[in-house]
Amino acid sequence: MEVGEEEEIEEEEEDGEEQVDDMGQEDEEEDETLIRRYKGKSFTSYRSPPLSSRSSTVSKRRRSRERSDSPKVPSKTGSERRRSPVGMRNEHPPEKSRTATNCDNVRTIMAERFSEMRKFEDEKWEREKMLEDERWQRQKELDKEKQELEEKREQARQQEDQQKRLHEGRLLRTKFWMSLVEKDKSEDEIARYMSIFDASMGIEASSPTL
Repeated sequence: MEVGEEEEIEEEEEDGEEQVDDMGQEDEEEDETLIRRYKGKSFTSYRSPPLSSRSSTVSKRRRSRERSDSPKVPSKTGSERRRSPVGMRNEHPPEKSRTATNCDNVRTIMAERFSEMRKFEDEKWEREKMLEDERWQRQKELDKEKQELEEKREQARQQEDQQKRLHEGRLLRTKFWMSLVEKDKSEDEIARYMSIFDASMGIEASSPTL
């Protein structure tokens, strides 16, 4: 303990002794005042207050005087704090309570869970988008193949119809030529009738027996 602290303790002890002496002197003065006030009066007409209430009143007065007379202790400066004993120093900040630590742990866990859920949702959305793109691309290819197949079928059907009409036209042309021959038509007449028939049927023939 340093010399300055010992002097402060001695001054505080002296102040306490002086306050005790002053309190005893004030109590004696109050007793003398009461004696002079009620001197010569009949004790039958005056009833002293109960001892308990009187003692409580005196104790209240003492406490009020102690509070008013006690000097205010100034706050310690930085140098005084540094001179304080090692055991009384507050070198480390107060540790967090268990509730605050648990709240921090819960917040950390919730943040990690939320991050995992967000990552899972993003991956799920990416997978669904990829599958949707694949389905759309496959459907597009199927539609294209279907359209090409329909076009090929239409072309084949048109070619078949054309061949069928051509075959039927040739049969009719042959029948018409044979009818002209049976009627003993001349070659010029047969040629003239056949040209008219070919023009009406849209058939170009090089010989009467196509």
